[in-house]
Amino acid sequence: MFGMPYDYFNSLEDHSGKKIIDFCKKTHIGIQPTCLSNLPGSLDFIEGLKTNELIYGNPGSMDYFCSLTIADLTEPNRKIPDSLFNSPLVTFYMLYDTMENIGSYHNALSLGYFMARKAWDMPTANGLRSLKERAIGSFAGVGFQLGCSAYFELYKELAYSTKWIKGTFERLYDFEKNPDAKKLFDKHIKSFI
Repeated sequence: MFGMPYDYFNSLEDHSGKKIIDFCKKTHIGIQPTCLSNLPGSLDFIEGLKTNELIYGNPGSMDYFCSLTIADLTEPNRKIPDSLFNSPLVTFYMLYDTMENIGSYHNALSLGYFMARKAWDMPTANGLRSLKERAIGSFAGVGFQLGCSAYFELYKELAYSTKWIKGTFERLYDFEKNPDAKKLFDKHIKSFI
């Protein structure tokens, strides 16, 4: 989950997402990331309304209505910590950069092969007695990794602008209120427009 109080962002190359990348590669696991959001109806959402923490407006506004579709786990809908420049753009970049390094199809196949082999070589108690159970465990390892890769494909489609709609990077760049954060992304954003 990105946008947490312990996250940090020093530059495009130095942020807490890089530690997640290292951990995933070291342990041969995929990731299904999300940005910290106050989901409607949750206690955090209700508290966020009381403290005026929602960044896209309150219920009843058009901004709020739109945020239900755009901020549903792909980007934050609440105020971001100071360590991330209070920036939804920084938070989404960290998520995207992490997925780009972990969630590619090639990576998913490599991790899936590792998981399948591990499941086959070290089966569960049921797998010890049944080749079918052992095979199911192996296929599940591959399936999970391909599911993680599908998240990257989703984020890729959301990130890039088309002739009909702004992508997440362009939209968040235009929305960005912190001049320091905006300057960091001046060149980076062009490849997504």
